[in-house]
Amino acid sequence: MKILPCCFLIFLALVVSTELQAGTLIRDVELGAGPAPDKAAIQKSTSTADNTPAPASVITWRLARAGRLSMFICDLQGHVVRTFFNREELPAGDHTVTWDGQDDAGAACPAGLYFPVIRIKTADRGVETYNPTALPWGEELVPEDVDFDDAGKVIRYTLQQKALVRIRVGERNGGPLYKTVSDWKVRPAGSYEEPWDGRDVTGLVDVASNPGLLIAVDAFTVPENSILLVSPAGRSGKSAGKHKDKHYRNFPVYPPHGKRVSYIALLPHGLLPDPAIRGRFGKGVAGKKGVYPLHGTVPVFLDLVRGKLGVDPPETIERYLFVDGRMVQEGPTDALPAKVSLDTTRFANGRHIVTLVLRTSDDRAASFSTPVAISN
Repeated sequence: MKILPCCFLIFLALVVSTELQAGTLIRDVELGAGPAPDKAAIQKSTSTADNTPAPASVITWRLARAGRLSMFICDLQGHVVRTFFNREELPAGDHTVTWDGQDDAGAACPAGLYFPVIRIKTADRGVETYNPTALPWGEELVPEDVDFDDAGKVIRYTLQQKALVRIRVGERNGGPLYKTVSDWKVRPAGSYEEPWDGRDVTGLVDVASNPGLLIAVDAFTVPENSILLVSPAGRSGKSAGKHKDKHYRNFPVYPPHGKRVSYIALLPHGLLPDPAIRGRFGKGVAGKKGVYPLHGTVPVFLDLVRGKLGVDPPETIERYLFVDGRMVQEGPTDALPAKVSLDTTRFANGRHIVTLVLRTSDDRAASFSTPVAISN
């Protein structure tokens, strides 16, 4: 029997057991959109964008060699929600799977970012894994060329790389937030135009003409080939499903390279749509054209009209009261409706705009503006 040199045995062991960086055996991993949902499915859904069925995600890749392959979908916390191949023999060549956003049990996965993981083991080349989180992600990205085109009614911006993007408008120097123009969306690198009519969420305030206009384009880099799911009715929470195989129940996801705030934004509950609120006054009845006549000290109630605030663990809610863009009151609240007081004697008689703003600890926000007529 021929005895192999010790150094060769060590080298052979390394080849078999080392997890190589993707690119040698697994090539050309790409993400694309599948066919649009059928018209019947769309007609049965509600008119809100969050409940409209989204196209399936198509993941393609090429294997340089045949081998035993595992392919699954993970969330950013490392939970395996859907398994397509579990250590199955696949030939060399092109391969494709289509993910409909459901877990292994057939339930819809909650809102969040997901990504494909591909792992192959060959007889002569060891193990290789395609893991998008191995590359830097979660870093705050500053979009370039942010501008509002008043004539075209669009917000323009440019991304240097693929990112998760949200656009909000408000006033600078501590002024109110008026509207979330576009909630979290995954955008590839490139230039974009987001439609905006220049007004607040109620249509009352002409925000674009304000010299203190603030256009906040928040962006965080995401793992390569990330898939963003926006669940019906803003469902959130823990991952919907985990694979029964203990080896793949949890996959080691590399942590984000950015600050903690980016990780909070990218977690499932951080991707919930912004809620909608409404303000009402304890005194006076809306007069002509919906203008509230106010005098003295008036109780103001902040109501939740759409969306959810509760997450696990419970979040902190901050509420703000502005008059003509100037903050006059702020403070925490643990539930809605919330009550604040407005001393109208601090302001000149006449017409004013009262704006209520709500912010949560997971960085969701809502705004409501209404005209009032102060007469003291």
